[in-house]
This record gives sequence, C-alpha cells and structure tokens, in this order.
Amino acid sequence: MNTGLDQWASFSAGRKITLAVGEILFPSWIGTQGCDALFVIPLVQVFFWTMAGLPLTMIAASLDPRLSSPFTAGLFCSGSLVYPALLAFRLWRMIRESDASTRTGAIPVWK
Repeated sequence: MNTGLDQWASFSAGRKITLAVGEILFPSWIGTQGCDALFVIPLVQVFFWTMAGLPLTMIAASLDPRLSSPFTAGLFCSGSLVYPALLAFRLWRMIRESDASTRTGAIPVWK
C-alpha cells in the first residue's frame, strides 16, 4: 500500500527536523507561492503568533498592569512563545506518526 510517505521514510532524522522547522517558519498549508508568498506568509504568521499568545498577555496585563512582578512579566513574555510551541509539538507528533505509518504500512490518521 502506498501511503505517500515513502520518500519521507528515506529521509534522515536531521533532514526531517530541518523540514519541520521550515514548515514552522514557512507553512505550506497557507498555499501561496512566488511574490504573493513574500507578503502573505509573514502576515499570516504574525497574526497567528500574536493571537495565540493574546490570552496569556491579557491575563498578565490584568493581574499587574505595570508588569512590575517577575511572574507577570514572564507570563507576558511567554505569550509570544505559545504559537511556535504549538507548531513544534504538532509537527513532532506528525513526524512520529508518519514514521510509524511507514514502518507498519498503515495509513496515518492525524488528529
């Protein structure tokens, strides 16, 4: 059975990680190419990066508006790391599941 992951199975672990990081920086699911991609991908990335961390920054700002406490300042700064962490976790799971799929020959079911 051809799952479409045969080429993926032949890649080394370092190559898979490089492709995953590239997918985090320039996601293929946005679906733009060429000159449009130069404007659309960064715009979408900045929007999602901002929106994913917004709840943490709003909580930090409501707890301590001046961010004088190290806890609220850390919470405020960690808000910008939520989106890359979510992407990295999701891509790690996809790599793991695709490796298992190529070993067993079963079609992957990504949840």
